[in-house]
This record gives sequence, C-alpha cells and structure tokens, in this order.
Amino acid sequence: MKKTTENKYFDYWLSNDYFKTPRHYRALNFYLNTFCNKRCPECAVHIPKIKTPEHYSIEYIEHAASHFFGIEHVSITGGEPLLHPQFKKIVPHLKNWFGCGSLTLESNGYKLKRYKGLMKYFDDVMISHYPDNQDMVSLAKKMGLDGRPDGQTLHVTTARRARRPSICRRANFLMYVYGRVYPCACVPSGYASLGIPLTENWRREIAEVPMPCAECCFAEEAADETTVVPAIDKDLLSLHRSSVNYPGVREESRWPELRDDIKIYGLELDSWMAHEAIIHANQSAGEKVLRIHIESHIPEEFHPLTLSFMNARNDNIDSFIIRSQGSSWIRLDLSKYIAGHGEPRITMYCDKIYTGSGRNLGVRVCSLIYEEK
Repeated sequence: MKKTTENKYFDYWLSNDYFKTPRHYRALNFYLNTFCNKRCPECAVHIPKIKTPEHYSIEYIEHAASHFFGIEHVSITGGEPLLHPQFKKIVPHLKNWFGCGSLTLESNGYKLKRYKGLMKYFDDVMISHYPDNQDMVSLAKKMGLDGRPDGQTLHVTTARRARRPSICRRANFLMYVYGRVYPCACVPSGYASLGIPLTENWRREIAEVPMPCAECCFAEEAADETTVVPAIDKDLLSLHRSSVNYPGVREESRWPELRDDIKIYGLELDSWMAHEAIIHANQSAGEKVLRIHIESHIPEEFHPLTLSFMNARNDNIDSFIIRSQGSSWIRLDLSKYIAGHGEPRITMYCDKIYTGSGRNLGVRVCSLIYEEK
C-alpha cells in the first residue's frame, strides 16, 4: 500500500507552540524502548552508553496512553522501535490507546521490510538516512512512507553549546521515557532527572519544570536577551531525582548526564560553524589528543578551506587544509594548547564561509573525542 497523506509530523515540528504562554502541549515523543541496532558515537540521547536497555511492556504503554489520552499527535521512537519484540501486537492499538489524531514512526529502517505491513497504522514514517541503509530508504520512498527530507541524517556533537541558549522547536514535543514526562524532546540527553512521574495533573506539573537549554547540545542562539534561558538551579535536580518512576522501570538504565569534559561554543543549527567556534577542553586533558570530525558540504568551488587553531593567547598553533567536500578527521595535540597558557581554550577559525543558502556556513563539527597519545 502506498501512503499519500500529508506529513503530520512537520505540522507540529514547525509550529510556534514552544513560544506560546502558557505552553501548548499537543505532540508527544513516546519511547517504545531503549534498544538500538546502531552505535552512533554522537548519539544525542546516549543510547550506546545505556548499560541495561529495555523494551517497555504493554502495561506500561497502556498506562501512559490513558494519561495522555486525547493528545493530538504521538511520535513513536526509541532506541529503535522495530526491535521491540511485541511491535506487531502493539502497533494496531496505538491510536486507540492514545486517542491521538496522527501517529508517526521514527526508525532507522533496518527492519522495515519485516514490518512493512504494519506501516498502514502510521500517518508518517521518518526513516533515518545512513550510508548503509539506502536500500531500506529506497523501499520506503517507493511505498510513499519516508517523510524525512532527502540527504543524509545529520548528528550533532554532544559537546555543542550555545553562548546565549534559547528554547527551540524541539520543545514542541513532550517526551515520555523511563516512566517520566520531560518538557521537551531532548531533555534526557542532558538532565535525565528533570522528568516528572506521570500523574493526572501532568499538564500543570510539567509547566513548572525548567527548560535545560543551557546544557543542551541542540540549543540555539537567542535572538535577544529576553529569550535567553538561564541555567537550572542544581537543587531542583535532587528534588526530581528522588521522585518515583513507573513500577518496574530500572533506575540504572537512565541516560547519563550530558558530557561536560569538553564544550564547543559558536555552532549553529545542525552543528554548523561560520568563521569561528571556541572549544573549551578539560584542564586534565593536556596529555591527550583531541580528534575532531568535520564535514564540508559547501560547493566545491569554495574549496580549499583553511582551518586554523589558536590557543588562549591567540597564537596560531595548527592549520589544516580542507580540499573538497566530505568528511575529515583533525588531530590536535592538546599539550600545545593547554600547558602554560592558563585557560584550556582553543579557537577554531575557518577562512571562508558560504552564504548562498541564506546562512553563514563554513564546516560542520560532528564530534570531538579525547584519545591517548
């Protein structure tokens, strides 16, 4: 069966609900599990680091659905939802359980062929585009299933921070995972303990939970001071951490707090940098190497690009030439940047930017990884 419905997911993704006061809660990201068959090194929700991943029971799903009943849109995600051992049994009932008007499946597509007969129960199917799953992406396209835009799925570095963090469109979606409700679709990748137990008063209670944009790798730069989201009071975290989860959900399976051993400021949406970005390394990392994975997607005629790296005194320490589009790995000996120069800060400078897309684009910073020399 070929689906021809309009993409409901983006109706909610592109809405302005996140800026409304009081907050509008119309869309929900619902985690069916925390298992995945990929090990993306910069997974924004730290799935590869979960020691005890789990599939959530039908009782767990029905309990949550009874509280969220009537919400307009539900997006089924994970982990990888198609790995759930009861996926075939669960899917036909989801719309009735949640009482939702539209239902989306988010998947990496590797198991799509096995369950293609169940796709009729979804209004949208969002397949991640990876180099090794293009056969499944093609199958989804032929079936009229894949609502994701063309082009490879982009991961952002979890070290990314905004200088003046602002709430973004990810707050158009609530999230439910670990038996807790979160005020946006990306909270668990930062402050896992900010979720609240699901009660009949969840709409009122979630409105009182602060947004964690100051520590979120997806946070965007505020247009002005009035939209800057302040850092969260750490005392609030202990209050939420002590609250009770849904029975049977393993406490130890929680995502870890967002990595804090390295930060990069100055990246824009999807981890693009313009001319400059600032890397704050850990002082104790002076005897290590920093590997930086970058991608260049700007037109070939703008190449070569020169990336320069300076220490805290603005001494030019390293330079690298990016000769064409594609991926590159850069290795920095951190002892040359940290030792004797006080603050472990590195300025990364790109000599050219492309403005033809309406944005100032240099290179994408995909990941930053410490390694032993």
